[in-house]
Amino acid sequence: MTVKRFAQGMIVPCLCVALISYFAWHAVYGEYGAFKLTRLDERVAIRTAELQTVTAERAKMERRVQLMQPGKVDPDMLDEQSRASLGYSAPDELTIYWDSVTR
Repeated sequence: MTVKRFAQGMIVPCLCVALISYFAWHAVYGEYGAFKLTRLDERVAIRTAELQTVTAERAKMERRVQLMQPGKVDPDMLDEQSRASLGYSAPDELTIYWDSVTR
């Protein structure tokens, strides 16, 4: 009779331990757990760096577009674009080509 009584007395504590263990595991390893939060912070840092790079590239491109606005075309930009598209240069000029994104 004492073993049966002991087993009945241990049901509630065992269920409580199981329930606490379940929530503790999810707090650490679950979808919104501590480890996942660390990985999300790392991804945010990477994406922030990418955003800064893309923003800088966009600013460069916007400056180039501003130089080609109708009515106020920059002569140097017009000369550069015409030479790049036609491939012409004067005999006494040295032409150096590089990727336009790196400017």
